[in-house]
Amino acid sequence: MKQPALFISHGAPSIAIQPSSAHQFLTKLSSYLPRLPSAIVIISPHWMTKSIKITSAAQLSTIHDFGGFDERINRLNYDINGDPLLAQRMVELLQENKVKASLDKHRGLDHGAWIPLMLAFPEKNIPVIQMSMPMQSQTQELLNMGKILKPLRDENILIVSSGGITHNLYELRPAGAHLSDTHWARDFSEWVHDMVSTGEIESLQDFLKNHPSARKSHPTDEHFLPLFVALGLSGGLGQRIHSSIEYATLSMDAYLFD
Repeated sequence: MKQPALFISHGAPSIAIQPSSAHQFLTKLSSYLPRLPSAIVIISPHWMTKSIKITSAAQLSTIHDFGGFDERINRLNYDINGDPLLAQRMVELLQENKVKASLDKHRGLDHGAWIPLMLAFPEKNIPVIQMSMPMQSQTQELLNMGKILKPLRDENILIVSSGGITHNLYELRPAGAHLSDTHWARDFSEWVHDMVSTGEIESLQDFLKNHPSARKSHPTDEHFLPLFVALGLSGGLGQRIHSSIEYATLSMDAYLFD
């Protein structure tokens, strides 16, 4: 059965233990799928490499790549089975399409991958592969990468792009704050929704020019770029399945591409 493609906003590591609208959404994420996938491929901006790397270990460890959060998060783990055969197939598929890719047998899962997966699939009964984001990647390159991997969806493989619709850590406010001077986060989030729901991929590709709050929403763009892999996996039209703002500036929107 064909799986959809997903884009999720993973937010701060605190989402793992702090109740919020986004936390609750992630715990129910599997209900949006036609069935449980046979494997999960996840892309996170917290693993960026010169050329694409794909985890190939039989078991993936939990990487606590953050500091300054509740110590309870450091005691969580999502050590889980990998899928070396699927990883090899992905490398071959990318290489056949002239995309540089190789296996990484040592890498585990960073927090942009394991925290949302831990909330969504706590039973740890689905093998996981993480794929890196290529450094200095262009939006067209990421769209093409999604198109290359699209056939995997027909094999009951779920591909998840993890990032953030807005990601400006300089502008964070205390939890629960709703301040008028952070309207730019909601404005940009709603513009992205309009573009995704109407398939305006070209406008999204030039997002820094096409929306006045784009640069404020993304001082660096690595958390927005995974969206383009999901767009490539689907052809462009997506349905927003969650919308919320945390810390007054982090848009936690999520999209399903069928």
